[in-house]
Amino acid sequence: MCGLLGISLPLQPLRSANHSATSEFSGSVLIIGAGAAGMSTGYLLAQQGIDFKILEAASSYGGRMKRTTEFADFPISLGAEWLHGVPRELAQIVNDPSVAPTTALKGYSGREQVGYFEDGELSYYSLAEAFGDDFNDHKFINSSWFDFFEEYVVPRVRENMQLNTQIVSIDYRGDHITATDNQGKSYAAGRVVITVPLKILQKNVIDFVPELPRPKLKAIQSAPVWGGLKVFLQCSKKFYPTYLGFPDSETKEGQRVYYDAAYGQNTAQHVLGLFAVGEQAKVYQRLSDREQLDYILAEL
Repeated sequence: MCGLLGISLPLQPLRSANHSATSEFSGSVLIIGAGAAGMSTGYLLAQQGIDFKILEAASSYGGRMKRTTEFADFPISLGAEWLHGVPRELAQIVNDPSVAPTTALKGYSGREQVGYFEDGELSYYSLAEAFGDDFNDHKFINSSWFDFFEEYVVPRVRENMQLNTQIVSIDYRGDHITATDNQGKSYAAGRVVITVPLKILQKNVIDFVPELPRPKLKAIQSAPVWGGLKVFLQCSKKFYPTYLGFPDSETKEGQRVYYDAAYGQNTAQHVLGLFAVGEQAKVYQRLSDREQLDYILAEL
C-alpha cells in the first residue's frame, strides 16, 4: 500500500563505489535535473574527481523532496517521506567511512494499528498483520529527505549547480554533447545524465538530436505516471490509526491512504496525512480547498 509514499533513490553505484576511487574518464559531465537522482549523480562524480555541472529548471533544488516547516512544529514532507529500508542505507548514500550520519529515524514495530474500511465496516489489524513482518519503512524524526540531502549531499554539489536553467534540446551527434537552454545558451560536455521527471520526456519538452531510439521512446511513452496530491490536517486529538486503508487503496489505476503524519515525532500535535495518486486522487483534485476539506472530513 505504501510503496509509492516514500522515495526510491537510484543509488546502486553509490553503494558499490569506493569514495576515494578514481575514474579513467577524464571529461566533463552535464547532469540535467537537481532532484534526488541528479544531486546523487553529482555527489558520486565529485567523489570520483570528475568535473560536472548540474542544470536545474526550477529556482530551487530537491525535486520532489519538498518539505515545509510552517505547518507543524516538525518538518512536513510534501513529497518523498519514508526511508524504505534500514537506517544504514543513509551511510551508504554518504559513501564515506569518515562521516557518520546523525539523521534520526524511527521504524515501525509491527504493533501499530491499521484500519480498513469497507462496506460501512471498520476493521483493525496490527501493522504486521496488514503489511507483513518484513515491513521495513522508517520515518525521519524532526527531519526529512530534503534535510538529509541538504546536510550531506548538497555541500559537495552546490557550487556545481545552476538553477533557473531549463534545457530544451540535447544534441549528441558528435564527440561532445551539447545541451541548449530556453534562453539559447549552450553547454558542452563529454557525457550527459538526464534525471528530469518522466513527464517532461513524455511531453517532449526536450528535443533530442538525433531522436531517441524507438525502443526507448516506446518505453518512455508507455510508462504510467500518475498525478496525485497530499493533504495534511491538524486535529485536536488522535482519532485515527497509524494507517487507514480502503478497497481502492491499491489498484492498477492508483492508490490512496490516510496515515499518521506525526508518527514518531517529538510533538504533541496531531497531524493526519492523506496520500492519493492516479484515479483515486481525482475526486479530491476536482474540489476547491474548502470543498476538499469538507469532503475529507465527511469521509473520515
